Amino acid sequence: MFFQVFPYELFRQSILLGCRLFFLPPYSLDLNPIEQAFSAIKAFLRRNWKDDGLSVMDRACHNITTDIAWGFFCASGYVI
Repeated sequence: MFFQVFPYELFRQSILLGCRLFFLPPYSLDLNPIEQAFSAIKAFLRRNWKDDGLSVMDRACHNITTDIAWGFFCASGYVI
């Protein structure tokens, strides 16, 4: 199963070059930054639910700045 997802030769060459590989579980809420983004969008929508449907969704998405998105990745443990 492992080699179907990650080719052995690529794995071997990466190790020989000194790369450290970290394999994540197939799905984990704690390691997935999109879950934090969805949570932020839902929180914005709860605070502004009386506004026009499409415009409030547009504002909710634009409310997530690059700094906030960067924070989602950092909070998930990713080092970029």
